[in-house]
Amino acid sequence: MEILAIVLFFVYFLIAQRVFRIWLKVFQADTSISPEERGLSWIVLVLGTIFWPIVVPSSYMTLLEKKLENQEVM
Repeated sequence: MEILAIVLFFVYFLIAQRVFRIWLKVFQADTSISPEERGLSWIVLVLGTIFWPIVVPSSYMTLLEKKLENQEVM
């Protein structure tokens, strides 16, 4: 049982690291935000990385809904 917990933690950490790197690249590429927004963005970046099992599927569903909505309009 301990081995399973260690493996799950390791997988969680690897995916969180990957999510953080991807979102950090997007965050750094955005030069149009103010210093205040940049501070809030760091908080969102850290919280999003910690809670990626909730954030990633939710974001994906939002993107999928928008894509399907655009296809219906056309």
